[in-house]
Amino acid sequence: EMDLNAIKARSNVGRTINDTFLELANDAIQDIAAEFVYPSILQADDVIPDTTSPTIRTFSVDLDEGQLILAFDEVVEVNSLNVTSLTLQNRNNNNNSLSFTLTGGDIQPNSTVSNQIIITLLMDNLNTITRLQD
Repeated sequence: EMDLNAIKARSNVGRTINDTFLELANDAIQDIAAEFVYPSILQADDVIPDTTSPTIRTFSVDLDEGQLILAFDEVVEVNSLNVTSLTLQNRNNNNNSLSFTLTGGDIQPNSTVSNQIIITLLMDNLNTITRLQD
């Protein structure tokens, strides 16, 4: 899984056959006579693109630090996160639940892709969430 995420994190590898090559070192594999493979670099015959949507695995809220931490099953484009699409609520349905939709926040890491995103909540958002606890 870590190797797959590392490949996905590199936007210039594994997208098409033109950017996907495999290098075999001479000690990569042996035949039955114990002869090592001839070192080579080969272009992929085919590349099947990633069509699986990411899934959020876990999230946590740290009201002391004023952070919301999101963990995904694969790397995501950090800068594609729309914080205003996130709503915290006190039940897993909308029936009589208290809820608050975020109005902004500082997104970390500063890298372009990651499987974890930390949102530092705006102070007014943090205050509203804290008041909802009362």
